[in-house]
Amino acid sequence: MKGNIILSKVDKGTIFHLASAVVDTIMTTNSWTKYDILFNESMFDIKKDNQTVLHYKSKTPIIIYWFVIAVEIGWVTWSANCEPLDLDSPPRDGGWSGWSPWTCTVSCGGGEGFRTRTCSNPRPNVFGKLCQGSPTATGKCNDFPCGDVSPETIEKIRDHLTKESFSYVVDQGI
Repeated sequence: MKGNIILSKVDKGTIFHLASAVVDTIMTTNSWTKYDILFNESMFDIKKDNQTVLHYKSKTPIIIYWFVIAVEIGWVTWSANCEPLDLDSPPRDGGWSGWSPWTCTVSCGGGEGFRTRTCSNPRPNVFGKLCQGSPTATGKCNDFPCGDVSPETIEKIRDHLTKESFSYVVDQGI
């Protein structure tokens, strides 16, 4: 059974691919398959039957607090520094967060920009599917005339006025 070994890190909901390796046979059928995981402050190696199948060298220190291995129906998942794997619950697929505010090339008059979202509403568990689609979007932004109040500012004012009430008492001398 051919497979991939992928080393990634997750930072604020974004997955960063660090290294990967294709392994011709993940598990042997008639004997034990031995995997060794070796690491220090700057290197991470995975060896299968004493042969290195993945090597990663980091420019910054690697700090591992805990390490978990889970196996299910042909999948082996190694996790380090993550929440412990949720092995007892049914699969939980990931869902997208809301979009971040636009990052735009101009503050008014129309420009190009981008926005992001994360696969964190909810985060998928170990057996769930990752979110489908792109975590980034590009498009036109701040396309209101310069000198006008931005639609975002108008929306914030409306939202504030619906959540807050104001009463004024005016005493006028006669």
